[in-house]
Amino acid sequence: TGDKEIYDTNGNLQRVIPRGERFATSEKDKVRLVPSTPDRVNLIRRIFDLYVSGGMGFKSIAEVLNREGIPSPRNGNWSKNTCAHWSIGTIRTILMNGLYTGDMVWNRRACGKFHRIENGFAKERLRRRANKVKLNGSEDWIVIPNAHEPIIDRHTFYRAQEIRRKRPRGGRNRSGGRG
Repeated sequence: TGDKEIYDTNGNLQRVIPRGERFATSEKDKVRLVPSTPDRVNLIRRIFDLYVSGGMGFKSIAEVLNREGIPSPRNGNWSKNTCAHWSIGTIRTILMNGLYTGDMVWNRRACGKFHRIENGFAKERLRRRANKVKLNGSEDWIVIPNAHEPIIDRHTFYRAQEIRRKRPRGGRNRSGGRG
């Protein structure tokens, strides 16, 4: 639901912070990302399996999930937006997200009004582009490997990236699916 759960060092739930509400933290607090509910974790694994082992493309996977009535991240309990369904973009975003391997990545995109990080240095943004999001090259990403429990093993994730690179963009693959 987007809520944050606060646990003590023994793993006991202390309180739940509703989505959008901020809370104060101490320098002594340790933060760690934990997997979502088992049904969501299994759904992410299923999407990777359909793509990597099943040979399905983004559109085909979205169609299957929509046909089965599975709520998308922008539908049902995953978001306040309740009118969206699974789309090619949603499937692509999931399959491209290294977060599922246990890595944390910062600086994938620049949306700051004044500066962005490029080649390890702060670079001033032009005023006319200040409100536009710019995707940064992977060489400027800040990656913390194994920051949390993985949902997808690295081999499966890298295989998905390899398949995506080999498939023609916007065209049909050999099995007739898109993606």
